[in-house]
Amino acid sequence: MGKSVPDFPMYVWNSADDEIIPVSQVDTLVRTYCRDANASVTYTRYHHSEHVMTELAGASPAVRWLKTRLDGKPAAAGCVTRNEQR
Repeated sequence: MGKSVPDFPMYVWNSADDEIIPVSQVDTLVRTYCRDANASVTYTRYHHSEHVMTELAGASPAVRWLKTRLDGKPAAAGCVTRNEQR
């Protein structure tokens, strides 16, 4: 991961307080991908939550995002980062 920009859209979510996957690593990966004008990344950063709770909170939006892609609707071009308070 991070060596080349994926040629497909991505949905990424992580906890700002994650005790297993440090948010700084995810932030760096997303920034690296988003330097490329062709990248399509939707990144949601959950605050006031830990790893397992964020996994649960982010799963439903991720599945909806994936269903929309499978239904043939393209992902938005470019990169979007959202901060959610949990």
